[in-house]
Amino acid sequence: MLRLVAPGSDEFVTERYAFEIGRLLDEWSQALKSGPPAFGKLTEFMDASVEGASFAQSEETSLRSGGGIEVMRRRFAANPVAGRERFLQEIKNYLASFAGIETAEFEIVSIKEVASSPADCGS
Repeated sequence: MLRLVAPGSDEFVTERYAFEIGRLLDEWSQALKSGPPAFGKLTEFMDASVEGASFAQSEETSLRSGGGIEVMRRRFAANPVAGRERFLQEIKNYLASFAGIETAEFEIVSIKEVASSPADCGS
């Protein structure tokens, strides 16, 4: 029965935002698989004030290699990139070497309200 309750219709309002953000990320995932970097879909929901980690400087460690599969762990620099255009450029540079993307999955593992009135997520 709880599966039928709409996210955010109870006292956990942030669930609604997580659901909406998840839907947008799913749309970007589908677009990425069609042809990276899929900026059209990404710019539809990315705010001008976005801030994220730089993709340029990363530490890369090989975890496993063999059987045609190489598993790498990448840790990105902690210095943030501010603004939509700079962040999009970081993503573009990062994805430039990819011939294609077969799997693109995004998960929201945590969400918290940082202000008394959350930002409007397009609803």
